Amino acid sequence: METIEIFGIKEENLLGILGTLPNLWNAKKGSSEPSLKLLFDKFGNKNELLFVVQAFTHPSSSIMITLLTEYLRDLETAKFIIHAYDLNVVGGVAEALWSGRRLRDILEGFVDIDLSVFSHLRGDEIFVCPKCSAQYRLRAMRITRDGRVECQNCGKIVEYSKLAKKGDIDIDT
Repeated sequence: METIEIFGIKEENLLGILGTLPNLWNAKKGSSEPSLKLLFDKFGNKNELLFVVQAFTHPSSSIMITLLTEYLRDLETAKFIIHAYDLNVVGGVAEALWSGRRLRDILEGFVDIDLSVFSHLRGDEIFVCPKCSAQYRLRAMRITRDGRVECQNCGKIVEYSKLAKKGDIDIDT
């Protein structure tokens, strides 16, 4: 079991991160490592608490990962509890430490970066690179440590303007 807390995170940014976890996993994995597939996610609300339960699997293996997320709206704090298990072990179930640590490392990467770009990642809008005109969905974007977007085709760094209309982008010079 792995646990991590992130302080000062807005709810829309958290939901954007949770919606793109498989993409973030697949962007960091090696060519021989398994991908991550979302099986289901369930959301619940109670007063100032948002809780999310997600289950993931590696399609090529018998590993299952459950992620419990608790978000306190008044404190803007998210707590993640990760359980990763290998279901195909002789004699029962064993903890899959590698998968749990990988997901923890991905979530820890959000502790010190600007998360505002993740509030835009929940839709199926199309991103168009201003340099090479490559097009892909916003939920598949690569995010740099300072919260900017990197084009997957040409490597151009693009910055979202907080004041721009949805879909408009400013080129970082």
